[in-house]
Amino acid sequence: MGKGVIIFLALIPVVLLVMGGMTSLHPLADSLAVFRLPLGVLTILSAAVLWPLWPRKFGMMLLALGVASSVTVGLSLAAPEPVAQPRYVLYQKNLSFRNTDMQPLAVDIANRHADFITLQEVTTDNKVLLSLLKDSHPGQLFCKFASVGGVGVVSRLPLIEGSQHCIEEHGLAAMQVATPDGPLWLVSLHLRWPFPYGQAAQVQALLPVLASFAGPVFVGGDFNMVPWSKSVTVIEQATRSKRIGHSNGTFRLKGLFNMPIDHVLVPRQFSGSVESLELLGSDHHGVEARIVRIP
Repeated sequence: MGKGVIIFLALIPVVLLVMGGMTSLHPLADSLAVFRLPLGVLTILSAAVLWPLWPRKFGMMLLALGVASSVTVGLSLAAPEPVAQPRYVLYQKNLSFRNTDMQPLAVDIANRHADFITLQEVTTDNKVLLSLLKDSHPGQLFCKFASVGGVGVVSRLPLIEGSQHCIEEHGLAAMQVATPDGPLWLVSLHLRWPFPYGQAAQVQALLPVLASFAGPVFVGGDFNMVPWSKSVTVIEQATRSKRIGHSNGTFRLKGLFNMPIDHVLVPRQFSGSVESLELLGSDHHGVEARIVRIP
């Protein structure tokens, strides 16, 4: 194999890694950002391959790029100690449109004393979960969305009548609930897959709606996107919130690559930890967010 071919092959992951950071230029960057950790590792290997073939300063630059990308993602995977006495517990779950047995999930929600629940892929067959939770969690809103099912928000605390919002074409359900900290918004999101699918346009359509929610906003959702993406960042900005917890893998792509794509966002005056839960019949792990107010 010639020197030129070796250099060309070694530079492929480097180029993809750099493109994955250009989120302001094209939605393709968010799709590449999903693979930032493996591309970072491959860039380190590329630096080793190119070290004897190029001037050493280029090899050092590639090594630094690969290490920085890998370490930043790796650090986000480290799980902090769970919050012992949360002020609120938010249970985020993509039910899976194929899943029809809701009894185990209802039991798990009860055992974890969830105050708020955000749901995606709610279908005619699994919507029975809302009925199972009605007595303990009377504040409920379901909104239609895609062929795989709608989105829902459920609250143990009372909803504020007239606050319900459904954006059916863009996968949003939102309502205000009355809490000891005053009214807060509870939002469930289900984003489409990223480029070449419609996530970027969907997020742009949602941002004005999210920004219009006055006061604290709690968001749970299947973002179909990793935490370090543009999609997650701009939703945090619009809702004046931050993602809490570590980057726990919640969905295994093709059974091979475990991706952190289900997230919980809370107002900046709150903090907390997250735990990845059992599948319970879904293809997404649930997320338990244990939320505290910052003194």
